[in-house]
Amino acid sequence: MQQKELEQLLDKWLSRTVKRFQEAMDRYMIIGDDRLYHSFATELQSNGGDVERVLIKFNNYGRFVDMGVGRGVPLGSRKALGDDAYSRSRGESGRLHHMARKAKPWYSKTKRREIGKLRRILEIRFAISAMKEVKDGIAQIGNVSIHV
Repeated sequence: MQQKELEQLLDKWLSRTVKRFQEAMDRYMIIGDDRLYHSFATELQSNGGDVERVLIKFNNYGRFVDMGVGRGVPLGSRKALGDDAYSRSRGESGRLHHMARKAKPWYSKTKRREIGKLRRILEIRFAISAMKEVKDGIAQIGNVSIHV
């Protein structure tokens, strides 16, 4: 597989993956301002002409939404410390009564699925590429023909 062809393939995958992340955000109804939705940026990092990394960047806040944590969800209970004014509006675990955060796995599930798709695409592409090289190498040796 040629380097240019690989970069084009990865660029296509990156744009489709960002679109899938945004669709997942819509599906999990992650609302608020559009800063997270429009914060996606992609990058191919190369070293010596070979693609070394594929990066998708977005606001860090998105990971907290994915895990269901953030402000208003403290670690443990303060009632044990004797702060009754604090615990009046909170349950035993320290969470606010009116704030029930749930994980919205828009990132983790989508990432796992899209990386699996990329792996399968690259496996097929590199397998075809390797078969062509073997076929061409054998054909140069002599009167051998291979049909795939």
